[in-house]
Amino acid sequence: MYSGQRMAILGLLAALAVAAGPAAVFAGSLGFRNDTDGPVIVQGMSIIRGQIHAGKRHVLQPGDVGWDQVIALGNKLIVISDGKQPTRTLYQGTIQFLGNTQFYSIKKVEDPAAKKKGDRAPKAPKPTKIGIEATTPPPMGTTQPRR
Repeated sequence: MYSGQRMAILGLLAALAVAAGPAAVFAGSLGFRNDTDGPVIVQGMSIIRGQIHAGKRHVLQPGDVGWDQVIALGNKLIVISDGKQPTRTLYQGTIQFLGNTQFYSIKKVEDPAAKKKGDRAPKAPKPTKIGIEATTPPPMGTTQPRR
């Protein structure tokens, strides 16, 4: 009887492992590298069953990389704020998370209207525009030095 109970428990554990397997297959990572000249705060958010679930806030200095483990597939709202003025939003956009590892570079975006020739009147400096661009992640195990 002891052997029979043991086999039943092992069978139950095996069934649970198979049932949990597909959830583990969809798990992936979402990474960001700060390629600007100032600190930024990056946070991802998901809507799961009608509720917003905010991810960890990453404070990234220039050159720093931040990673999030993401389990739920779907659209992720990405909010990037100024590291020195956290209430100032520099970027807000949606990316589709497919369950694999995705990596993005945070960069300054050139404003084509600012490059017009003939504008010679001095203007107040415009706020920095930030964008994200899909790129290849750095090799695992390597870290970039803090500046």
